[in-house]
Amino acid sequence: MSERIIKPFDTRAEVDEYLGGETIQCLECGKHYRILSGKHLRLVHGTTPDEYRERWGLPWGAPLAGLAVRR
Repeated sequence: MSERIIKPFDTRAEVDEYLGGETIQCLECGKHYRILSGKHLRLVHGTTPDEYRERWGLPWGAPLAGLAVRR
């Protein structure tokens, strides 16, 4: 995914595309990370990983890491 998402995901296909890259994009600031850490979310955006998932329509427990890390 190269462009920043401005609305929550509506379909499982959108979620799968988002989680399918080598890195994961922070949907708040648009930066790409190997792991979207709770520290980044908390300090930069004032949210928790679960609040982030809920805000963007990600399933509970969805990995906040790119494929390179999950392999």
